[in-house]
Amino acid sequence: MTGTQTELWLEDIAVVVAEEVDWFVGNSALVPLRDTSGSFENSWETWSAVLHGTRSDAEKASIMRDLLLVSDPKKSHKPFMAYWKLYESVFCAREGQETIIQVDNAAFASHADILECAKRLRASPTWTRDQLANTLSPNNSLSQGDRETAVESVIRVLFMLDCSLSKKYSENFEVDGYSPAYWEATEPFVSYVERAIPECNNVQPKSGFEPHKPRYMKALKAWKLRKRCGVQFIPTDNIMEHLLYDPEMGFVHVFHHTAYLKAHLRGSTSQPINQKASTSLGLGTLPPQLLLETLHSIQFILFPISNDKTRKSIRLLQRLVTKDGFDPNARLDEGWIRDGVAANFRYKYWNQRLEILYQLAKNPPPRNGFISWIERHTTERNALTVAIIGLFLSAFFGLLTCLIGGAQLAVAIMAWKDPKQPI
Repeated sequence: MTGTQTELWLEDIAVVVAEEVDWFVGNSALVPLRDTSGSFENSWETWSAVLHGTRSDAEKASIMRDLLLVSDPKKSHKPFMAYWKLYESVFCAREGQETIIQVDNAAFASHADILECAKRLRASPTWTRDQLANTLSPNNSLSQGDRETAVESVIRVLFMLDCSLSKKYSENFEVDGYSPAYWEATEPFVSYVERAIPECNNVQPKSGFEPHKPRYMKALKAWKLRKRCGVQFIPTDNIMEHLLYDPEMGFVHVFHHTAYLKAHLRGSTSQPINQKASTSLGLGTLPPQLLLETLHSIQFILFPISNDKTRKSIRLLQRLVTKDGFDPNARLDEGWIRDGVAANFRYKYWNQRLEILYQLAKNPPPRNGFISWIERHTTERNALTVAIIGLFLSAFFGLLTCLIGGAQLAVAIMAWKDPKQPI
């Protein structure tokens, strides 16, 4: 671990403790997050205090194994704080002043039921929405709404996809060419994923844009976009919204769950990088290429903290973690996670969105009202009108200059012919 990474993690301990103080139950002792050898140590006793939403160590281990693909949860050194917050916000509710978490969904009586539903989806990624929902209530004891909510909740914590997002907006809602994808009732899940996050292999980038090249990476640093273009970075739990730029609000959405991305990349080491969704979903993970691009865009393009001599990326990322709820794990640069990845690998999913940000960096929006007013009124018609007026004014002042020059010449000739004659 580098000195910078150690410093960031030590700074983050205070933040995590301050934000999560109400997570700890009774007089549970805090175990140090870092030992003298420099390795991270989150003991199982510490996790028992933090993950108070579950009722046993076995449940905690099952959730980490089945949803995060952690092979041995007790030996895991990765603090999935941001992920557990999401999990609890989806499934859990607090009672009064106590920190006791209970599953809050009519379709699930326990965390084991949630994991069972996730296993069904992994076993049959070609199932439709209705097919999966019907397995939750074979006797139709649950309403259609409860079953749909249960399915949506499982997909949110398993694949980080919000398949109900389109219901929250108007029918024709669109942001910079993107509209939320809804999982239709008769649509196979794998088809929905391929439609929601399509590959852009057939789309040719403008001017040879390739995000892995240094000149593009240099322009796409988050602190530069923030300083020069006024961009604000907003965390999102929905991977479909990653790098989505909202020009009206000036927001760039960033899928901030780097701990989840790293865990799933480690859990998919048996899969080739270019594995198709039809196979990877059956193994409980999104396509490895998608996971890798998302992590690379965060830790090598937006926030290249491993090569940040000015510390501007580090400071901005620290602010986003402490104030805006970004995953604290984003401050830990652990490289590619997987072996055999070329440094110049080509983007298949986020190339277009990065190109939009690059064009924004090259042509930043106006930063004040006067410049904005000029740009709004600078149309082709207005430009032609101004040009014509300028032409006539140039001709008029040119003619006036000629007349004045002629008069001055006449006066000079008269003075030359008869110097004594008053003019």
